[in-house]
Amino acid sequence: MNPDNAIIGDMTSVELPQAAPNEDYVNELRKKARYSKSKEFKELRELVEHRIEYYKQYVPDGRPISTVPKKEVQELWPLANIVIAELSAVIATYDGAVELLKDYGEQEGA
Repeated sequence: MNPDNAIIGDMTSVELPQAAPNEDYVNELRKKARYSKSKEFKELRELVEHRIEYYKQYVPDGRPISTVPKKEVQELWPLANIVIAELSAVIATYDGAVELLKDYGEQEGA
């Protein structure tokens, strides 16, 4: 059905505008996607995941959580959670680049 105030057959008045992706942004996504498949990134991922596990079991000064008084753990735990969140965000940035490229219709690591 055509809108009342448009030329017959003109559907542009009801179509949503399409923005072209920023080419610089897409190029950065390509670089991140490529790097996420590299040997270096796999080593970095392993190190980051190891650090995340560390902060889940120890307070930031290195003492096991089980040996630290409860009150002190409650004070230090938010710091550990911030570190865990930041390290997870680094990994997610590179993992997300591959997924975002799929949204733009590109192959992984293209």
